[in-house]
Amino acid sequence: IQDVKSSKQQTVLKEMKLMGKDLLSMLCVPVILFVMIMLIMPIGTGAATNLWSAIADDWKVDANTVALITGIISGVVSAGGCIIGGFIADRWGNWIAYLGAGTLCAFVTIIMAALPYQPAVYIGGVLVYAFSLGLLNAAFSSVILFAIGTKGASTKYSLLSSIGNIPVVYMTAFDGWAHDNGGSKFMLTAEAFAGILFVIICIVVLKFLRTKKLLYKPADNATPISGDVYTAIRS
Repeated sequence: IQDVKSSKQQTVLKEMKLMGKDLLSMLCVPVILFVMIMLIMPIGTGAATNLWSAIADDWKVDANTVALITGIISGVVSAGGCIIGGFIADRWGNWIAYLGAGTLCAFVTIIMAALPYQPAVYIGGVLVYAFSLGLLNAAFSSVILFAIGTKGASTKYSLLSSIGNIPVVYMTAFDGWAHDNGGSKFMLTAEAFAGILFVIICIVVLKFLRTKKLLYKPADNATPISGDVYTAIRS
C-alpha cells in the first residue's frame, strides 16, 4: 500500500469541499444509493444477539452455558463465518453474499421458533446465528468497499458503516416489543419475517436496476454525475 503524501496546496477547507462533493456524487449513482438504503434495512441485523441472555430461561439454559455460548464460542464461530463470507463475496458477488447471509439469519430464527424449548436448540441456534452474522459482516464490509471506491475511503467507510448501525438499534427495540407481546418464539419469527420481506424487496430492486443497466458505478477518476466512465460490478 503506497503512502498518502501530503500536498501544501491542499488546505483543510479544500479537502472538506472535495469530500462534500464526493459524498454528494454518491447519492447521484443509483446503485450506490441503493446500497446506502439497503444498509438501513432490517436484513441480518443480529438484533437477537442483544437479547440472547435475557430470553435464555425459556430454553432452560443455565447462566454459565449462556456466558460460554454467547461469549467466546460465538466469537470464534462468527470469525469463521467472516472468513467464509469474504470468500463467498469474492466468488459469487456482493449481492449473493449479503442477501444470502441475511436469509440464513432469518431461517435460523424460524427454525428456533419451530423447535421445542430445549437447551440444545438454544445452543445450536445461537451458534448458527453467530456464524450467519459472520458471513454478513464480511458481505457488509464488501458492499461498503464497493460503494466508497478509493477516494476519501476512510471517511466514507466510517459514514456508511455508521449507517449500518441504525437497523441494529430499531430492530433490538422491535425484538423487545415483540417479546413482550408474544414471547420469545414470536420475537424470533417476527425478526425473521421482517428480514425475509426486505430481502425480497432488495431482489426486486436489483432486478429492476439490472434491467435498466444501472448496476454500475462511476470509476473513481470519473465525474460521477456525468457518468462518462463506468466500471461494472459483479452482479
